[in-house]
Amino acid sequence: MQIEFFTALTSVGIEGDLAKTVIASLERTLLMQINQAVQPVIQRMDSLEAVISAKLDALVTVRSREDLERERRLQLIRWTVGTGVGAIGSTLGVLKLFGWV
Repeated sequence: MQIEFFTALTSVGIEGDLAKTVIASLERTLLMQINQAVQPVIQRMDSLEAVISAKLDALVTVRSREDLERERRLQLIRWTVGTGVGAIGSTLGVLKLFGWV
């Protein structure tokens, strides 16, 4: 596009250096207008990203609590079963010691 625009400017009698300056100025102006136009979109995307990130953090926290609760229950079951087996083993050992089994 720059070459076509440069050719068009020089074909109507504008010198090469001036044509380059006009093209550079037009590019800067277009870039500024594009940046201004997309700024609200970028801000909206940033705010949505923050909301999504907060929701994901909350979800991970909930999942972590559920995992911790599940692990606590499993530990309680293991402890109960282990204690029961130990108590039965101890009882049988004492009974055998006294010759009652």
